[in-house]
Amino acid sequence: MRKTAVIAMAALAIALAATGCATARDPGGAAGAAAAAAAAINPALNGAWAFENGAMIAFDDGSWAEFFPDGEPYMMGTFTTDGGVIFLTVAQISGPFMAEMLGVDAEPRWHSLDEMRGIFVEIMADYGIPAEAAAEYFDHRFGLFSVPYSVSGDALILGVDFLERM
Repeated sequence: MRKTAVIAMAALAIALAATGCATARDPGGAAGAAAAAAAAINPALNGAWAFENGAMIAFDDGSWAEFFPDGEPYMMGTFTTDGGVIFLTVAQISGPFMAEMLGVDAEPRWHSLDEMRGIFVEIMADYGIPAEAAAEYFDHRFGLFSVPYSVSGDALILGVDFLERM
């Protein structure tokens, strides 16, 4: 399990470096720079954490990425903490995840939220949903969201999910 955690953390670092995603160490990144630079980050979260279904999430000093059970990353962004709440911002989504979520062909690369929002709005227009309503729904679903958490040693409770450090 530890080898998978190292691979997950390495994949997170490579993906963040390749895409310019903001981190607390690099607040000049493309997404969430101001929030990451000014906000608190609980270092106890750093590392890779396994969900019961085999998926995992990795935190690294203000950046996060979520992985399918096969270890493939599908979503990443930045995070901050305040007390017992973690605030997550989605910055990028993988092509395969975007294809699965929206039922469209998507290049196998990282896509910005703006790209995904545009495709989502187009799809919803085909169903008669106004662009403004579709964009608002999308932003609500993928914008900044908060989740209560507690971490103690190798145990993390994230919302209603129990995770173990890898």
